Formats: sequence, structure tokens, C-alpha cells
Amino acid sequence: MKKSGLGEKRILAVDDEEDVLEVLEEDILDTYPACRFDKATTYEAAVDLLKSRHYDLVILDIMGVRGFDLLTLATQRNFKVVMLTAHAFSPEALKRSFELKARAYLPKDKMGEIVPFLEDVLKFDDVPMWKRLLRRRDLYPETWSLDSETWPWQIAIYTLGQFEIIREKEPIQFTGKVPRRSLLLLKALITLGGKEIREERLADLLWPDSVGDAAHSAFTTTLSRLRQLLGQDKAIRVLGKTATLERRHCWVDAWMFEQIYDLAEDLWKGSRLRAASSEAMEVTEKAIQFYKGHFLPMDDDLPWTVSYRERLRIKFRRLIIRLGDHLEEAGQWEKAIEYYERTLDVDELAEELYQHLMTCYFKLNQWTEAVMVYHRCKKALSSSLGTEPSPKTQAIYKTLTGNTRLVTL
Repeated sequence: MKKSGLGEKRILAVDDEEDVLEVLEEDILDTYPACRFDKATTYEAAVDLLKSRHYDLVILDIMGVRGFDLLTLATQRNFKVVMLTAHAFSPEALKRSFELKARAYLPKDKMGEIVPFLEDVLKFDDVPMWKRLLRRRDLYPETWSLDSETWPWQIAIYTLGQFEIIREKEPIQFTGKVPRRSLLLLKALITLGGKEIREERLADLLWPDSVGDAAHSAFTTTLSRLRQLLGQDKAIRVLGKTATLERRHCWVDAWMFEQIYDLAEDLWKGSRLRAASSEAMEVTEKAIQFYKGHFLPMDDDLPWTVSYRERLRIKFRRLIIRLGDHLEEAGQWEKAIEYYERTLDVDELAEELYQHLMTCYFKLNQWTEAVMVYHRCKKALSSSLGTEPSPKTQAIYKTLTGNTRLVTL
């Protein structure tokens, strides 16, 4: 009989199969007879217990008793939850369990290990528990959700406004010579979409002066070094003459931004109802949070990054305009100004945003601020591009100066 571990903890187990509950009760109480064990076979009975009592651990069946609904209720009450399944490990069910803040996930054919498993749940924080599980079973999700950044990825790569590789939650730092070629290969894979990129195309970008066997040798050597740098052979899959940066092992902020952008665009196109507009705004704000700067800003000298950088920049501006138009239509000028100003901090050459910003200040009768925006626009375009504001921007400025005694600043 153990005196620590589960000790006198209170546990709730929920399953529509009585024999499963009996096995759990017998195994746990044989080792920890002082443990208080409650059980329920229906969703309704489980809800009553979760609402009326405090539990140190909750064990939920995924199927049969609306396990994910019970998981949501249990985590809202800050209970530690373990999910059980009678089926083989499902990456989608595992991912959903993690995102709904379950502590762990166990198949029923492993219930013989339930006592040490529950001891680990109490002993370890949730992320280390998930890491052990994911590595043992190689169960990383094929698709990403809106909250995927919080997933315990082996590798996370940040490219918007910076370039940083996070391995096992720690940034990779170089104490000696920076492996430039390996990093360029990684950046090229990301820039080109990461899926089944032909070796010849990568070689043309990174070793334009090499051909044939020399190019192939340079590619395989650099690939080997990159895998070593990432610490995960499965991060890059090579099939035939193609290479893929595996999304099951590598999370990339630029790709996540594009995924959220696509969802936001779909929502805006169908946002005639207020509820749909609210969801579109929420998803758009999530995308804006991801865009912390332009793609690989320190590598703008690499011609093959230009197209993808501009594509992301256009998508970012489009989201801001979508959101800004909605706020302006609702008369929320101050909120629209907040987003336009925040965006110009990231992209000071977005002339269309200056136009919207001037209009918003004008609507608030803040003419001085509106005129100052025009001069900010003029200065940014002149210093960076050597151009003047467009006729539309100048027309807005003339409207402003025609409604106020301020002529110039």
C-alpha cells in the first residue's frame, strides 16, 4: 500500500461500460485504498458530479458519454483530466484532447498501467506529459488548429519579423560559426511551401554554379547538416528527388498565418449575419497577431524570398482593410484607428492605410491628426520609394485642408 502518489485523492471515472469502471476502481484502490473513487456511466450523472464535487483527477471516456463536452466542463473547473479511448490512437482525437486542456490520453488496452500513469499525471506538468506520449507514439497532428502554436512541437520556426528556430521550447543558439547553408535550405523549403520541393529547384537557388553530381552532393550534405541542427530526422522527408518539411514535426508561423488568413477570408465572404461578422473579426484579429513583421526581413537581399514576402504582405493588408471597413461601417472610428496605426508600425509603405487613417481622424473632427498622417505618408513614400502620395491621397488631404484653417505643417 502506497502513502503518496494518489494517496487520498478524489477521482471521478466516467465510462458507459460498467466493467471498465470496475477494473479502474479495483486497480486504483488495490494500490491506494484511501483514495476516494466516484464513477458515472452517463453524461448526465457525470455533469452532476463535476458540478457538485471537487476532483483531483477525472478519467473520461472519449466515446459514449460525450467525453469532449465533459472535458470542457472539467477543465473549466480546473480539474486534471485523462482521456481514455477504446480505439487505436487517433491524432485528431489526441490533438483535440490537448487543445481542450486534457492532461493526458491513454488507450484502454493500456489500462493495466493506469496507476503509474495517473501518478505521472499528478507529478508532471501537462506539456512534459504530452511530450512523452507524443514521442513514444509519434502522434503529431497532420493539420493545425487556430491554437496550434501552444502544441508541444518538437520544432517551431518563426519567420515573420524575425528568424528563430525553437527546438523543444528552447531557441537554437549558435556559439560558433553559423551554419548558413543549412539555414538557407530551411528558409528555401519554407518559402517554396515546404511540400515535395524538387531537389533541382533547391539546388538552383542555393548552388546556382553547381550542376549534376556536384549539386546533388551539396544538397545531400546540407540536408544532413540541417537534420542534425534540427535534432529530428523526421522533420524533413526525402522521397525520390523531392524534399518535404513535415508539418507533423515543424510548425511555421508564416504557414499558420496563411491558414488563418484563408479561414478569415471565407468568413468575411459569408458574413452577412452579425454572428458571422463577429467570428470573422475574431479570426482576423488572430491572424493579425501572428503577423509580427515581414517575412524573413533580414533576407530581403535573397531574390527568391521576394515573391512570398510580398504575397504575405498583401494578405496582411487585405485583412486590415477588411477589418477596418467593418469597423468604419459600424462607426467605430477609434477602434479602426488603433488597427491602422498598429499596421503602419509594421508596414509604413501601405498607402491605402494612410488614406483610411486620415478619413477616420476626419470623421472624429481631429483634423490636425489627419493632416499629420498625410505628412507621415509623404515622408515614408519619399524616403523609401522616392515617390509622392497618389492622387487619391492628395485629394483626401485637400479635403482636410479645405475644412480647417491648417494649410501645412
